[in-house]
Amino acid sequence: MIIRSGNDKTLLDRFLQGDERAFIEIYDRYWYKLFLSSYRRIKDKGAAEELVQNLFLKLWEKRGTLRIDQLENYLFSSIRNATIDFLNKQMVADRYLDYQKLYASLGSNTTEEMVELNDLEEVLERGLKTLSGKSEKIFRLRKIDHWPVERIAKHLQLSEKTVHYHLTRSLKFIRSYLREFTLTLLLLIR
Repeated sequence: MIIRSGNDKTLLDRFLQGDERAFIEIYDRYWYKLFLSSYRRIKDKGAAEELVQNLFLKLWEKRGTLRIDQLENYLFSSIRNATIDFLNKQMVADRYLDYQKLYASLGSNTTEEMVELNDLEEVLERGLKTLSGKSEKIFRLRKIDHWPVERIAKHLQLSEKTVHYHLTRSLKFIRSYLREFTLTLLLLIR
């Protein structure tokens, strides 16, 4: 039987000294809450469970070197970061598959059209790199990955109004940046 500690500070101190019962109590106290936090973002039960398990595994393995002031804050920040990393890796994989499908569908295009498409893609990437980090991320999530504004706001922990502001600002910039390539864009879209 596990005896419940009065507060996280006492529990944390015991855990950092290697107390296995304290670790089990931390696990019992926070596992489900951390799982829900991750699951709400990624909507994948297996992946969320794995992220939480990995968090607790790392917590145990690094117990001798960790410097934690607030246990709950540390755990929820850790799972948020792990979830964001998972989503970013998933987006990269999804984007890669989208590009593969796009290039496969463009197989009948001429070499010249493919070169123009590659040039346009490079120009767009250069333009995106000149945006602020937050504006670039919001632009990519909305215009490339087709996320709804509400999902972007929740994912980045911003208000929807802030997301709209960044989108408007980055769209104006990208339009002017791409102005010299408008003719190429029109020829590719036809």
